[in-house]
Amino acid sequence: MLEKKENIKLFNAICQNYNINQNINSFSDDFLSQITSLKIEDIDTLKGIEKLKNLNYLEIEGKEDSTNIFEYKEIYRRNRDKNDFDMEKVFVYYYGEYTKNQIKEKDLTYLYALKKLHYLNISRQRELKEIDLGAFPNLEYISLAECLHLKEIHNFDKLKILDTDISNLCLDLVGCYRLKKIEGIEEYISKKKKNKGKPNIYLPTIYFHKLNKNFIKTINKDSDYFNWSELCPGYRSNISDYNMLVAYDIAKDIVDYVTRNDVDKMDRVSSIYKWICNHITYDYDGLKLNESAPLHDAREKYNKVIRSSFTTLYYKKGVCVGISGLFNYLCSLVDVVALPAYCSTKQIDFRRKTLTNHQISKIYLNKVAYYFDPTFDLDAIEFDFFGKNKAEISNTHFLAMGEYNEKNGRSIQNILRVNGYIQNKKGHNRGETRRSMGSRGGR
Repeated sequence: MLEKKENIKLFNAICQNYNINQNINSFSDDFLSQITSLKIEDIDTLKGIEKLKNLNYLEIEGKEDSTNIFEYKEIYRRNRDKNDFDMEKVFVYYYGEYTKNQIKEKDLTYLYALKKLHYLNISRQRELKEIDLGAFPNLEYISLAECLHLKEIHNFDKLKILDTDISNLCLDLVGCYRLKKIEGIEEYISKKKKNKGKPNIYLPTIYFHKLNKNFIKTINKDSDYFNWSELCPGYRSNISDYNMLVAYDIAKDIVDYVTRNDVDKMDRVSSIYKWICNHITYDYDGLKLNESAPLHDAREKYNKVIRSSFTTLYYKKGVCVGISGLFNYLCSLVDVVALPAYCSTKQIDFRRKTLTNHQISKIYLNKVAYYFDPTFDLDAIEFDFFGKNKAEISNTHFLAMGEYNEKNGRSIQNILRVNGYIQNKKGHNRGETRRSMGSRGGR
């Protein structure tokens, strides 16, 4: 008979195989009561997980959509001349990897039964729209980072740790670009004033102006309620309450002025886009310093400067991540959700196969996705990259895997063709472009 530790290892391994309910039924209730930690990498449903009554650590982290396309691109670059190289199989593999580990709305019922959880990481869950933290009163660590459709968090004030040692609390909501409401956040602020410990609460910058206006007025240089963060490829920024207030005041003045005569949302988006293209310059010097920095710590320092949207706002210069991030933040102030869209840029001719990592923006209006690349339209008289649909932007950009969804009727063959991997009937790649965009690439 296997020892207890070996049994638990076996249990964890079996639970990676999609059907948790079927696998859990293979174990006795007595054994299941011994399971306190679980990390799941592949799921189809969470049904059955409610039987783990003593579980206190759970990690179900979704796949990152910005990585796969670059790995996929690199595999293509290394293997494109091999006769037996099957690009379609590679795409199927990476697309499949991206779609794994997604919690469905019905799964929350099973999740809410885990009352003893202290650690919960369910980040990058693209179908999660709301969650009730009151169902997990003992939580101390909560990561909902990059849950792009998360709009509401309920009963945050029901966490017991708010009444004990508040400094041990960690709540990570970075990258939750659609977040509208954190129920109980005012109660936390009230308790924080009495408890001097500083918790690790990371909120997306777009949520700042949704806080109570009276609280915002009380912010000073000594305020330490939250860490305001931007999520950028390669690093995460941390902005203090006071610096966030300063940035908000500057940004609000700009947005109020440039959109003063606009009626609908697209007009406001257009005015913000024009302001960025006319007032922001590309930071070539900063990019060179970043690339030439001899030490990792030095490169990290330059990364935080040239990629921050707030540094871009203050100095009126930046690279694609900061420029796109600033566009997204300004749009949030006029109640428009603008998301980062990760991609690679194509050069003059796809056959040159020289690609550069890049970030643009995406906005949904009336359930239609529009893409914007303010970096490539800086100083432009006519804006060639404003409000493009997916097919149009794909002529000049390789979009990351997360931008494609087979439910929308886009087959793998079409994705490969639109990105230039498969030739059309005339023998030309749709990936070929007429305009060079290599000068402003790079994160």
